[in-house]
Amino acid sequence: MLSRLAAFLLLAAIARPAAAGPCDAEIAAHCPAASAADQGVNRCLEQHASELSESCGTALKHLLDAKKQTVALCKPDALKLCTPIEPGKGKGEVDACLWTNRPKLTDSCRQAIEQMHAWSFTDREKRIKTLERQKAKAKAKAKAKTKAKAKAEPAGG
Repeated sequence: MLSRLAAFLLLAAIARPAAAGPCDAEIAAHCPAASAADQGVNRCLEQHASELSESCGTALKHLLDAKKQTVALCKPDALKLCTPIEPGKGKGEVDACLWTNRPKLTDSCRQAIEQMHAWSFTDREKRIKTLERQKAKAKAKAKAKTKAKAKAEPAGG
């Protein structure tokens, strides 16, 4: 009898839908085209800050506060662990770099980045995969360019 009850409770727990996020309605209303893989949702919510519900506004405030703290606490870790980033393209890449290097981070930075990601509306795993694809594409393009340049140069100078 107990095993049937346990099985029922287990099935009920599995079947229960996940709790809605504090900004699900706002994301659907204001940011339907924003990508969760590239921080587009975060930026979109910031642009619509005056139109957000109280709970979503609070979540966004926590995210922005966590971002500030992460920048302050993680700068030394980012300089040490993350490769040079192209100007204007750094925020997402540094974030992904720090996230993937969590075991190597100082305790304060690791706690800050984990807190920031707890509040983020970005799908960090998708973001990391997107960045890896972009880097591989850029590397292949640079290799092809170098190869084409070598072919174009006359032999013997």
